[in-house]
Amino acid sequence: MIDTILELKNKCTFVEEIGRIHNLTPGEVSCIWMIASHGGASLKEIAEAMSLSISRGSRVVNSLRERGLLTVVPNRNDRRAVKLSLTGAGQQCFTDLQNEKDACDRRLSEGLTPEEQNKIREGLSLLLRVM
Repeated sequence: MIDTILELKNKCTFVEEIGRIHNLTPGEVSCIWMIASHGGASLKEIAEAMSLSISRGSRVVNSLRERGLLTVVPNRNDRRAVKLSLTGAGQQCFTDLQNEKDACDRRLSEGLTPEEQNKIREGLSLLLRVM
């Protein structure tokens, strides 16, 4: 089963592709995805969602900030907390990522009936639940 999962992963390399296009690491691409998906987020939320320590998450965030892909806004009530949001360049990177992800999704579902697609979704959901 793992071999099949790895084969599927190798067929959709949108994270790596966007990383090459925008000169980003997979972690940086994932961080952009998380911020965009949450409509902005705190460093703690991003680190937890990406299973990173706060210090590692901070390094990823600082790298993206230095490249002008995200902004860091301090919390007025808590100096240690910050809100992260994408800049225009960061939003463009996310748009490119979303487009590549959608293209991969289309490649995976081509030739499958809607019923077959639903069966696969159900099976993958079951697999995720038991993992």
